[in-house]
Amino acid sequence: YIEAGEGNKLIYFEFEFENIGNTDISAGYFDFDCYADGYDAQNKMSTADNAMKSITTLSPGRKMSGIVVFEVPQGASKIEVEYETSYWTQDKAIFIFE
Repeated sequence: YIEAGEGNKLIYFEFEFENIGNTDISAGYFDFDCYADGYDAQNKMSTADNAMKSITTLSPGRKMSGIVVFEVPQGASKIEVEYETSYWTQDKAIFIFE
């Protein structure tokens, strides 16, 4: 059970990963960052049944899914979550919360 601090709210995103490559990959909660109006938002670990693992290794053809939770200000107008798709190139996918 997690509560937001005064003036804040919790948001969550649900993701599913599938390794469609030929080698193992790592994926998990720690690969995500959230920004509310350009400011770094607090990453809230969730103990819910559907919480994403912090980090796991996926063999080719394997899948994982779960939610990631962040605490952001109630009045934030632009909330974005970045997922680092490659440690080596630091490429990122950006998801917009609406």
